[in-house]
Amino acid sequence: MDEARNVNRWSDLLRALRPDLAPRITLLEAMAAGAACVATTTNGPSTLGPDGVNGLIVPPRNATALADAAIMLLEDRPLAQKLAASAHERAREFDWERIA
Repeated sequence: MDEARNVNRWSDLLRALRPDLAPRITLLEAMAAGAACVATTTNGPSTLGPDGVNGLIVPPRNATALADAAIMLLEDRPLAQKLAASAHERAREFDWERIA
């Protein structure tokens, strides 16, 4: 049961590891779905906004920083929920009706 709980906790977390391999909309989709997000400085600030407001932003190609941010969100569920809720609201700013 603990293993299933850990899998569910990880599924709540999006890691934008390789923006060159994933569509740029992936981060925005995760935000709209209410996921706690960790992104790199490559694409994070333009979508998430400032670090710590709607998600966590780490340097690209820094596995330690990425792991630390992911662990922080997994261990601090109130923080993860707060960031996820803020990210969900920010994602509304990218609604097609607003940007088209």
